[in-house]
Amino acid sequence: MSDCRCATPQRPTGDEPEQLAPWLCLTCGGYACEYAAPGQTRCSPAICDCFIRTHPDSPRDLHLEAFTVVVPDDEVES
Repeated sequence: MSDCRCATPQRPTGDEPEQLAPWLCLTCGGYACEYAAPGQTRCSPAICDCFIRTHPDSPRDLHLEAFTVVVPDDEVES
């Protein structure tokens, strides 16, 4: 999915006639994350929950399968 190159991405809202996903720019059709810092098109890797590269067909879904849960061991070594 290509990045939006617009200075101010225009994202679709509920009132827009276009049936585009909410992360696509109306002007160029590129990806424009709403959580991105000003002037950026993608959110920071530290806060990213978009999964653009790993799930390009549905980057805004939660994708629980992408998380690994580690349960701490209750035993204390002496």
